[in-house]
Amino acid sequence: WNTQITERSGTVLQIVMTKYGKKSFKNKSIIKQLCFRNSYSIIPSALRNFSEMFNLTVHKEVMAYRLYTEENIKKQIVPISEFYEQYKIENEDKLSEEQLEQANKQILSNAIEANAYENDSIDIIKYAKFYCFKDCIVLMKGLEKFDRDLREVFNQTNTQMLNVHNFISISSIGYH
Repeated sequence: WNTQITERSGTVLQIVMTKYGKKSFKNKSIIKQLCFRNSYSIIPSALRNFSEMFNLTVHKEVMAYRLYTEENIKKQIVPISEFYEQYKIENEDKLSEEQLEQANKQILSNAIEANAYENDSIDIIKYAKFYCFKDCIVLMKGLEKFDRDLREVFNQTNTQMLNVHNFISISSIGYH
């Protein structure tokens, strides 16, 4: 793999990894190319804001981050009450009682959907995979909506707009 990293002021904006194969002894052809972009440099906002910001039908899921200790990861299964309690500890200063109760319902719903709930316990690895997958969906839907919104603005000014994926930062979009 050949790896190219694009940085600005110590922040990684993009990583492009290219795998080459040999057609013949002297000629090489690209077999695969992977491009990883820092979405925060394109949309400088936390993922938890995307649902409201872009009026999405998807949202960032509920997670008790500090529950994922080395000990809990080794045992993999924790009582759902422990998951609830840790989430409450992490969020009681930010959320109302009603919001915390709604989050508890969402945790149970997510655990069931992720096939991670059994006997009043959660398989935190399955839950984490579900959570990460849902984050990717929120990010994708947000970027798609942002792209449509930009195209609309550019169309109103009779300006040609490339796809948002052709840029590595909001500054490069503005410059274009």
